[in-house]
Amino acid sequence: MQIHLNDCSHLWEEYIQDANDSIVVFTPYFDWILVRLFSECELPYSDITLVTQLDRVDSRSENLTRLDRLVELWGLGVNIRILDRLHAKVLIVDEEHAFFGSQNFTNYSTESIEITTQIDQMDDFDEVFEYFSGLIYIARPVTVEELNEAAGYSRYKSADDDDDDE
Repeated sequence: MQIHLNDCSHLWEEYIQDANDSIVVFTPYFDWILVRLFSECELPYSDITLVTQLDRVDSRSENLTRLDRLVELWGLGVNIRILDRLHAKVLIVDEEHAFFGSQNFTNYSTESIEITTQIDQMDDFDEVFEYFSGLIYIARPVTVEELNEAAGYSRYKSADDDDDDE
C-alpha cells in the first residue's frame, strides 16, 4: 500500500494506459480529464465502467459540463451507472490495482491538496474489490430521462430519438 500526498493523475494515466481487462471509476465529479484518460487507453470503451451520481446536479456550468461529458462517454460506449449519494473517488484497473482518496477526476483537483491511497493485488485487495463490485451491481444504468431531469430540461436525446430524425 502506498499513500500519495499530491496530485496522482499522472499515475492514473499510467495505469489506465497499461490496462488489459477493465477499468472502473467511482466519482461524483469529473470533467474532460476523465474523457482524455479513457480515450488514451487501448481497451474498448465497453470494458470501462463509470459509476457516478446525478442526485446533486443543478444548473451551474460545471454540473452541465459534467452532464455533457457523461453523455459523451455514454455515446462512446462506456458503461455508465448511477449510484445516489456517491462520494467515493476510486479507480480500479484490471481488478489488480486500486486508487482511492479525496481527488476527483477533474482539472481543478490536479491543483488541490489531495490524498490518495494506492493498493495492489499483493495487498489485501479482495475485500476492497468485492465491496466496489457490490456497488456496481446495485448502481443503475443511466437513462436519457434521468440525464434530462438532472439538466432541468430536454437537453439530451437517445439513439432512438436520433433514428426518428432521419
